[in-house]
Amino acid sequence: MSNELNKYLIENTTTINKGRINDALDFLLENGNTSEMAEKYYAEKRNAELMPPCFKGYDLSDKTEIKTANSYEATINVRGLKNKYLADLIIIIYNDEKNKVIGEITITPDDIKKVDGTMPANINVGSKDFRKDFADKTKILATY
Repeated sequence: MSNELNKYLIENTTTINKGRINDALDFLLENGNTSEMAEKYYAEKRNAELMPPCFKGYDLSDKTEIKTANSYEATINVRGLKNKYLADLIIIIYNDEKNKVIGEITITPDDIKKVDGTMPANINVGSKDFRKDFADKTKILATY
């Protein structure tokens, strides 16, 4: 994952005292990776509890699945969606290196299934078709 997405998550989590590098480093070390940092960020933002590790359906107690993605050339792949039909909501936070933005897509499993009737294992949220179909569910959180 790009440092820009990690940086955004660290700067926008209230458990970190702004301007204190040790707090930011502690957060990064405690949470380990971008996916875990994003789950903690959204748990705080949505006032929800984290589900136990390896829970198959969703990440937060309000039945929200959190996914992270980073652009590689023209694609922004989101993996591991196959079993996420149990979630009520899927939030994808991504780093688009081409357009220099941190974006957020808020969709339901039904939204994804409407495209071709299936819940795919992976989707490219950077594709022209996806961007067109889900433009109303996409928000730019930051630019860099």
